[in-house]
Amino acid sequence: MGSSLNGCSLFFTFKIKDVINMLVAGIDASTTATGVSVMKDGELVYYELIAIDSKKEKDAYKRIKEMLVRICSILDGYKIDKVYMEKA
Repeated sequence: MGSSLNGCSLFFTFKIKDVINMLVAGIDASTTATGVSVMKDGELVYYELIAIDSKKEKDAYKRIKEMLVRICSILDGYKIDKVYMEKA
């Protein structure tokens, strides 16, 4: 299934019917900012941008660790059934 948003192609590896009655998280990760979204029954219920200032924290491993703590808090708080991330 494919979709287009502002000229950007998005390709999903699932069909909406496959995630009905599920809480699904999408993660778009990088070393300075990571987006997390939560969907239930195909509807967006939460999203957050986790941004760490790379000028204040130069160590990428520390930034990633800080982001992972927040990501895990979100996933645990919503009791996520599946997580989808882009391939590197």
